[in-house]
Amino acid sequence: PEGAVLLNDTGQAILELVDGRRTIREIAALLSERYQADVTADVSEYLSRLAERELIRDI
Repeated sequence: PEGAVLLNDTGQAILELVDGRRTIREIAALLSERYQADVTADVSEYLSRLAERELIRDI
């Protein structure tokens, strides 16, 4: 893939939790607790977009 990827605060928070062991559901639960809102769909969509661009895999 070419080009730069700019991370906003939410993207950074998501990627900080991606460690190869946590599931999307676990990441979303941690962030939902942090932000006091259900962010499950946002986390799933964000990671799916990164996977489509081949920036991450095995989500």
